[in-house]
Amino acid sequence: MSQARLASCIPLPLEHKLLVTVIEKAKDWALMHGVGMRDKKHFTKDSIQIAPFVLLPSPFPRTEFEKAIELQPVLNELMHKVAHDDEFLEHTLQNALQVDEFTANLYDIWIKVRQEGVAQSISLGLFRSDYLMQCTEANRIKQVEFNTIAASFGAMTSNLPAMFRYILRQLGRGDLIKNMPENHALSGLCAGITEAFHEFEISEKRPDIQIYRKTLNEIYEETTLNDKKQLIFDGRPVAVVYYRSGYEPAQYPSSREWDARLRVERSTAIKCPSIHYQLAGTKKVQQTLASPPAS
Repeated sequence: MSQARLASCIPLPLEHKLLVTVIEKAKDWALMHGVGMRDKKHFTKDSIQIAPFVLLPSPFPRTEFEKAIELQPVLNELMHKVAHDDEFLEHTLQNALQVDEFTANLYDIWIKVRQEGVAQSISLGLFRSDYLMQCTEANRIKQVEFNTIAASFGAMTSNLPAMFRYILRQLGRGDLIKNMPENHALSGLCAGITEAFHEFEISEKRPDIQIYRKTLNEIYEETTLNDKKQLIFDGRPVAVVYYRSGYEPAQYPSSREWDARLRVERSTAIKCPSIHYQLAGTKKVQQTLASPPAS
């Protein structure tokens, strides 16, 4: 059975010498413009490797692209409501809690902060919605995942349109550039964090606040929690906690990390993701949302 796939915007194959030259130029461009990542297996702060990328963009139906853009605000609101629907989350996750220790620990923290009273009424969602093209006669997009905890590649993907424009010019096909949309993920993510910061400033009436971007272990070591449930670092309350870790079971090797996560959830800082946003993004919830309605 042949596998359907999107075609390249330029007929292939390319002449071998030209292909090698363009690949090397594309790699150099990527390294100079932030399309890189550190190797998790051989991690070092002193070097990065090129993030995987396709050399040539593929034509994509404009109507389906615009449909995805129009749908995103609706999906954002849906996931926000799901995250705040206690009854729905309890019912949906009840079976997963019996077999998934990681989800069960997150759920326990959620229950504790609900019983104590959620300290922060403001939520910040940095969401990512994934689509594939369903290659049929209609050629329609199909959503495959909605992620509430993955925004790390937003900055990188914002650079890709410029890289593709560079590659197309190198191949003498600058005429195709006019059809390439921009990617504003980086500015959008930053705007979200900035807005959350200002919302905290207004609600707490505190000018001496900061955004906190740390690992759970660093939070455990460097912060204290006072009676007002303010997360404090360097003597200043923390407005926004944007996690660099805490998404995977391996990032909670001991009770220390779980204690740190509970400490943050009990605080007035705006969490990204909050514990209920993270639960709303679990595969089990996505499976339930994708199920057809009962007849």
